[in-house]
Amino acid sequence: MTSKDKRSADAAHSTRSDRLLRERAEEIVRKNAISSQEGQEPLSPQETRQTLHELRVHQIELEMQTEELRRTQVELESARARYFDRYDLAPVGYCTISERGQIKEVNFTAANLLGVTRSALVRQPFTTFILKEDRDIYYMHSKPLFETGAPQVYELRMVKKDAAPFWARLEATREQDADGTTLCRVTVSDITERKRVEEMLRESEQRFRHVSELITDFAYSCLKSPVGPFKIDWLTGAVENITEYTADEIQDMNGWSPLVVEDDLPLFDHDVAGLSPGEWARSEIRIRKKDGEIVWLASFAQCFTDQHIPAYHRIYGACRDITERKHAEQALVKKSEDLARSNADLAQFAYVASHDLQEPLRTITRFVQLLEKRYQGKLDQDADEFIGFVVGGTKRMQQIINDLLAYSRVNTRRGPPNIMKIEDAIQRAMQNIQYVLEESGGTVIYDEMPSIIADESQMTQLFQNIIGNALKFHGEEAPRVEISAVRKGDDWIFSVRDNGIGIDPQYNDRIFEIFQRLHTCEEYPGTGIGLAIAKKIVERHQGHIWVESLPGKGSTFNFTLPVDAKNA
Repeated sequence: MTSKDKRSADAAHSTRSDRLLRERAEEIVRKNAISSQEGQEPLSPQETRQTLHELRVHQIELEMQTEELRRTQVELESARARYFDRYDLAPVGYCTISERGQIKEVNFTAANLLGVTRSALVRQPFTTFILKEDRDIYYMHSKPLFETGAPQVYELRMVKKDAAPFWARLEATREQDADGTTLCRVTVSDITERKRVEEMLRESEQRFRHVSELITDFAYSCLKSPVGPFKIDWLTGAVENITEYTADEIQDMNGWSPLVVEDDLPLFDHDVAGLSPGEWARSEIRIRKKDGEIVWLASFAQCFTDQHIPAYHRIYGACRDITERKHAEQALVKKSEDLARSNADLAQFAYVASHDLQEPLRTITRFVQLLEKRYQGKLDQDADEFIGFVVGGTKRMQQIINDLLAYSRVNTRRGPPNIMKIEDAIQRAMQNIQYVLEESGGTVIYDEMPSIIADESQMTQLFQNIIGNALKFHGEEAPRVEISAVRKGDDWIFSVRDNGIGIDPQYNDRIFEIFQRLHTCEEYPGTGIGLAIAKKIVERHQGHIWVESLPGKGSTFNFTLPVDAKNA
């Protein structure tokens, strides 16, 4: 029954009551009139007029009272209608349940939640609409409610007709009906969405906790007062594994200062404790573990104004144990220093040794040449051959010493990097090997070359060695060398292509090593240092060199040079 139907029924009931009341009043008046006529004298005209006047006054009073009653009744009916509207259309479901657990009355909202009409719900056991697994929760709260009257609030899963269960919050109170019957008034709220969000939060917190336990980092939160030290109020992650202090022990300290190595306190005060709202900093700080061992931490900290206490600042931070990285860096620095010292010593040794070998070698060469001049043809054929071996050996030794000196000077005698034209370096290289060009009948052609920042003399040496190598290792055809340059990003890629004898790919790396030769001196003269020098020059200019070749198909030597090699 709707609230409109209720109002119509109530109005009809009121009309019938008024009619019955009037009939009873008229009956009483007739009886009183008959009684009054028996044994009484007739009224005088004046008394009659007076009586009529009083009757009119009483009639008017009754009409006024009747109107007031009607008005009050209308207001009551309106209030009652509003009450039922609010009751039926409330945002939560209302149920009235008997002590035996049967539904006595529900509002529209409760009926909609359960997916059943109101009339079909009446006299149904309330537990019918509770998920079987959760009925014990209802019984556990229902018993003390009826026994003690203590209000009960609890959550369980209810069942909607032909639908999936939903989570509901029930608030139950005990009341008595007009006839003294004990009843239970229950409000039912659908909290399925809230439960879903809570479950998502639980899963998120669980994932965060698992991740925090697995990672080697830790995070923290500090509350910093305007005048005093800051207090660590939240920690997570591997803090105990890194520091060997428990989270409680660290939170009892005045921030991180007691753990920071004394020499790093100024850095810590600046990059962590001294931050203001909106500022952040990254730093690397040393702390002492519980056993005194020093640990390196990479720290990131950011400062905010605390939401609850504006006068305070809140610092959120994260730290990572970088001790192994720091030890590796220190070892690498030491190794680099040792290597640099060793290279310097080797370069100095090569230079000194080569320089000191020059004088005795020149003496040997001079006397061997003197023997060759004076005694060649005067001794037997073996003696002439032996003298020839000595002369050839001294010449090769002289060339090796000169190449070794050139190799050691790549790093020890280098000029300042300047803007230079690669074309000029190619021209100077061709001039230096002009004799070899003419003797081999070779040609060198090149495209338009760029200008770069590099060591001019070493660029000349680089092209001289690569072009010379191409002119040396040629087949039956006259050697032909083509040089090109292509820019790719921040590098120039130079290519020196020849039509020579080619190289087996298995030796592509070996040919750039010092004193590594693929042919005998009788087949092709040389010391095996030229390409090693070329590689050293390219790498000194922050480049990379490699070869592409096949036997009998010629070779292409490629190398990169930065567009701006200021650190060369």
